[in-house]
Amino acid sequence: MVLRTRRLAALALVPPGSAERELSLLAEKVFAKTGEPSSLACPGLLFLATGSVGETAVRVEDLDRCWKDIGGGFRTGKPVYERGGLYLRVDGPLETLARRAGDLLRDDEVLPLRRGLGFFLGFHGPEMAASLVDWTEKAATPLGFSAARLSLLSLDVELPGLSVVVWKEELVSVRKGYRG
Repeated sequence: MVLRTRRLAALALVPPGSAERELSLLAEKVFAKTGEPSSLACPGLLFLATGSVGETAVRVEDLDRCWKDIGGGFRTGKPVYERGGLYLRVDGPLETLARRAGDLLRDDEVLPLRRGLGFFLGFHGPEMAASLVDWTEKAATPLGFSAARLSLLSLDVELPGLSVVVWKEELVSVRKGYRG
């Protein structure tokens, strides 16, 4: 079998270790329930923007500026089904972060994920949507976090289904625990 992959760059919000672990466990539960490989593609990554590798030179200072004047923490909310994907919604200052991240990468939206909405838990057919959203709401542990990192990732992605995603963290800007 030959995989057709594409190399992309992405900016993602990554929660601290304990929250990242809980999200990985949730992704494993969704996979066990559905058998959908995209459920395991990128647990613990909340995509803010994607772009082509090499088009933009992003520095750590650029990532640090994305955090400027961002107040408040992040909290997982209810799962939502949108554009064929299941997401664990995140409440917090994502709109500003996503806009700034998009400016850095000239967001090309080639990755078929809804940006700035929540943690991706796989592509699932509409016939499963309602029952899977209800099930995920019961299975998810509520998470809240202030500390997080903004990561520039290089991704090798099998499109369109995301059954294979390999990523490498290239740059990181750490937001220490917010003390608003």
